[in-house]
Amino acid sequence: MNGKEISRLSGYTGRVHHLISTLDNLESVQNVTGFGKIVYTEENLIKFDRVPIVTPNGDILINVN
Repeated sequence: MNGKEISRLSGYTGRVHHLISTLDNLESVQNVTGFGKIVYTEENLIKFDRVPIVTPNGDILINVN
């Protein structure tokens, strides 16, 4: 593996870690707000049910209400 491939793998790893952290944070917020639900399926899929889509700066793109 050369440096370019290692750098690309590092980028993928960072994004996966960020996704997992975000999902953990979403679950804790969900318990407080009562919004949405994350369902982990047997097929190793993640289903978002009634979860608003929000940009990093807080703009709501898709509201569930």
